[in-house]
Amino acid sequence: MCSGAFAGFLYWVGINLSTVLTIAGLGSLVAISLLYRLMPTYANYKLGLLGEQAVGAILNTLSHETVQVYHDYQVNEPGDKPWNIDHIVVTAEGVFLLETKARRKLKQKNKDGQDGYRVKYDGSRLHFPFGVDHYGLKQAKRNSEWLSKQLSSSVGEHVQVKPLLTLPGWMVERKGRGEVDVLNEKELRNDFKRPKQVISPTLQKRINHQLEQHCIV
Repeated sequence: MCSGAFAGFLYWVGINLSTVLTIAGLGSLVAISLLYRLMPTYANYKLGLLGEQAVGAILNTLSHETVQVYHDYQVNEPGDKPWNIDHIVVTAEGVFLLETKARRKLKQKNKDGQDGYRVKYDGSRLHFPFGVDHYGLKQAKRNSEWLSKQLSSSVGEHVQVKPLLTLPGWMVERKGRGEVDVLNEKELRNDFKRPKQVISPTLQKRINHQLEQHCIV
């Protein structure tokens, strides 16, 4: 009864029912195609978010009186797109900037026999089982230099910021030393366990005061 009335209405306004069905079908195809294209983007976003949460959770367990941890430093500069620094750690040993890059591992060894969960770092490039690149290294270095300038200007003396790149879930095999240290999230526990006194407690407090204005503690 309802379908008949609807068909009658379409006839009254001069629209053919087959035309309506064709348009509806095309709309469904467009929606399905768009969803299919967005699925990898969503999966990558979710992987990245889980990686940052894993690193953040471990860093929070290290936070105490002499180790301060900050998350999500937001940067908004005129003429540039907003960006952020994932994590910052301040200890008696200095200031450390952490960038997190989550990448999918292979389920098996590659053709050269490299384990699907192992990445080799030669000091300038990352040798993944699926290829060689510098994914995240330049970003960590660039961001650490920017933060160093910001903090130095704010506290009135030079503040060096050490860049770290964390690769959650990967076994990192270090073959050389570079400007950026590369490690997985579990290795963070040892990195900040017993910091040596390098910067003064007074400078440490001044740095913390500046970071508290921009970050989530």
